Amino acid sequence: MLEGIRPYQSFPAIHSILRPTISSCLLTAYSLILRPPSSVVRRLSSGVCPPSVPPRLCLTSRALSTTIAYQVRMPNSQLTLDDVRRALASPRIGRPAHERMSPRPRPGDIFPMPENVTGKQAAVLLLLYDHQGELYFLLTRRTESVATHKGQISLPGGSREPGESLQATALREAQEELNIDPAQIEILGEPLTPLYIPVSEFWVTAFVGYYCCGEPRLNASAAEVFQVLPTRLADLLDDSIIGEEDWELRGTKVRVPFFKLHGYSVWGATAMILSEFVALLQAQVMVNQHEPVS
Repeated sequence: MLEGIRPYQSFPAIHSILRPTISSCLLTAYSLILRPPSSVVRRLSSGVCPPSVPPRLCLTSRALSTTIAYQVRMPNSQLTLDDVRRALASPRIGRPAHERMSPRPRPGDIFPMPENVTGKQAAVLLLLYDHQGELYFLLTRRTESVATHKGQISLPGGSREPGESLQATALREAQEELNIDPAQIEILGEPLTPLYIPVSEFWVTAFVGYYCCGEPRLNASAAEVFQVLPTRLADLLDDSIIGEEDWELRGTKVRVPFFKLHGYSVWGATAMILSEFVALLQAQVMVNQHEPVS
């Protein structure tokens, strides 16, 4: 793999070849110990392997746990568009990331998911844009008059129409809900892992987009959007915004994890989608730390 690299060449030259391997290894290790609870982090850092962590993972976990515990509490860190592009070029994590923000138990959830589960199709858009030199994205609070998920915090999106691609669905819904011109949005990389919602029998696919023209001028649909919530992307990497509570949903007591943003609890499918995006970004932050200074 190092053929052609001469002894006098700089470490950055060698690193440029090894970087994809480094990125893949960090992402894999990160997904296996996906942002563990602080109590587990403390025990791993002290050399104790807790029962919840398989022994074969303890060595990797001890090596990375301190870095992860530090990194996920960096509310002042900035993420660049290049960071996002590189994060989205990595393999998807899928269920391990979804599970971290999934209600427990999750009614109707099946693992492994049978191959013949079809369901209806929907798409959402995680739209990034520049605000005062930082990346932000848009959440919305739904009105009480919409058919489903009344008053909840969500990403712009909805059901796929006949003959429409899922990417077109995400762009159309963003235009309908927020009046954003699809021609001014660049879709970044491949979509995130599709998420099945058993209650509604929908497969939801999330696309990450970038608004090319500064801050979008929004004209939210009064029928669908009660409030638009501009959200700093780097805030998602701060573990202090994550909470858990016992709720009663459809007559069942459920443990619900959520992101606390703008005074609201962002939970359910939206939180699970964000969780995978956060995991990809966090892995990229870790890769950045291992890059040589030029």
